[in-house]
Amino acid sequence: MTGITKTFRIIFLFIFALVLYCSKSEKNPYGFENIAGTGLGGVNHFVINGTISEKSVAFPESDIGTSDDLLLGRIKETESAILVKFGTLAEDLDSVIVKKAYFFLTPRYKITDNSDSPMEVSIHRVTMAWDEESIDPLTVLNNFDPDPIISGQFSADPAFDDTLLLDNNLVQGWIDSNIDNNGLLLVAQADDYMGVYHSEETIPPPRIKIIYERQSVLDSSLVGASEGLSILQSNFQLPDQRLMVASGFGYGSFFKLEYSVIPRNATINKAGLTLHVDTLLSIQPENVFFEMSRLKANTLDWENFPTLADTVTFDTTQYRGGESFQVDMTFLLQDWVNREGEDFGFRLAPLFLNRGLFRTVIFSSSVADSLKRPQLEVFYTIPPDFDR
Repeated sequence: MTGITKTFRIIFLFIFALVLYCSKSEKNPYGFENIAGTGLGGVNHFVINGTISEKSVAFPESDIGTSDDLLLGRIKETESAILVKFGTLAEDLDSVIVKKAYFFLTPRYKITDNSDSPMEVSIHRVTMAWDEESIDPLTVLNNFDPDPIISGQFSADPAFDDTLLLDNNLVQGWIDSNIDNNGLLLVAQADDYMGVYHSEETIPPPRIKIIYERQSVLDSSLVGASEGLSILQSNFQLPDQRLMVASGFGYGSFFKLEYSVIPRNATINKAGLTLHVDTLLSIQPENVFFEMSRLKANTLDWENFPTLADTVTFDTTQYRGGESFQVDMTFLLQDWVNREGEDFGFRLAPLFLNRGLFRTVIFSSSVADSLKRPQLEVFYTIPPDFDR
């Protein structure tokens, strides 16, 4: 019995010490997850519809842009052509006779308003030198042979490669360096349908399959693109009571929030800005997310805000479609409430300015339906000894 009693006492003392330790330690006493029952006061809940100010700004142009993803077609007043170059042909296939040359594009997905019709496509010879780093999109669009090398159809089904036959003489001229190899321009006649294709940075890239003869022997070679990009043009006009974040055209939107009801040095447990989307005007591929950056602005001169500004990236936000999405404001709002920096608002911008075509149109604070206005929701805690 003595051994059992001793063991029981040891267990009892261990449990007592553990309870005493837990009663003296407090993890984040003002934190949202363990406020209840601490005697520190309840969580305050603050909701407001609308912002102090907001504005959409283009970076750098509003009606033309480029994309590293290859986009072809037209949807919602926006169209895209593809530029592609095969700059290694002369090196890879010296002293051959071209018998056939096929151009291949591999789809990734499509952006469509339920169009299942094939897309009419024409391929043209580009007549000016260009490169991805210094391209002037408008200049290139004015320097190509208007007579197509070939015209045909691309399937609306993204499960299959799209293929068109090229002119043997053109490809032979590129190989023999008799014709300037400035690449190809693909133009499509389409309504409410845009194909998204693999670029030279992904697998499989745009490619030419060349069937050739060398020393009376037939052979073939598959040559991948050395450069490629999309040139986008848009006639879309952002209507009143709307804001926009877009990639391909590089649109961002600025917001300045109203939170004066929150006392200084309050603990922000959780804060989110819900933005409501005008899905009829937005362009969002199905099952593909649009990644945006939330950046702290360093000036109220939003109109002249530079593309690469001296801001701090606090978080990223993903929009996957639907009628709304939320931007996490917890840590940024905590800085402003604590007066750790002047509040110039924040910018919501595409994480990649020239990656794909995304257009998220947001209802502004002036829209008639108050339920569609930006909504800031905050949970915060005030220390009990805080002097208001």
